Amino acid sequence: AEVTRDEGFGAQRLLTRATFNGRARLLNVGRAGSLTVTGLGSYSTFELPSPLRNSDIEAGRIDFYGAYDPRSEGTSARAVLIFKYDHQYTQSELSVTGYGGYRELDLLENFTGFLLNPTDGDRRDQHQETSSFGLFGTYDYRMSPKLSLRGGLGVRGDLLSQDEQNIGRSLEVLAERRELNALQMIS
Repeated sequence: AEVTRDEGFGAQRLLTRATFNGRARLLNVGRAGSLTVTGLGSYSTFELPSPLRNSDIEAGRIDFYGAYDPRSEGTSARAVLIFKYDHQYTQSELSVTGYGGYRELDLLENFTGFLLNPTDGDRRDQHQETSSFGLFGTYDYRMSPKLSLRGGLGVRGDLLSQDEQNIGRSLEVLAERRELNALQMIS
């Protein structure tokens, strides 16, 4: 487990993060095989300082360690759970792995200040969610000490959604830029 908090070296650079990685053996019986579970998780919040134009720094309109938008920030969350079963026979070995995962990212950012939209600013809000899953299996058969035959099957998939909006000075939605949903499968 880890917890981090860092205020950074200028405006809009605060980072807070917590992570956990763990593994446990649920079953370890000679003839029944072994079953392990692995869990991974993280959550973070962060501020986004944005790049600054040289002309604004040279004219004294903004400090080198400053930021255009004091509201630029983000959150990120991720979790993965993995189960793995292994069984060894006299001349063969079976391995099956299944997993599920979740990923979420939220960003409220303004990297260009008021360059593109001098009235409302260039702020945008982005959101992405992804759920992933998979199941893989392999079977090895030792035909001789130097020759093995291996077969395997697997499937993996991702279900995701994304959206992006232009956001005004009072965090009102000015325009929808993108809204996507997708499912992809690989076998």
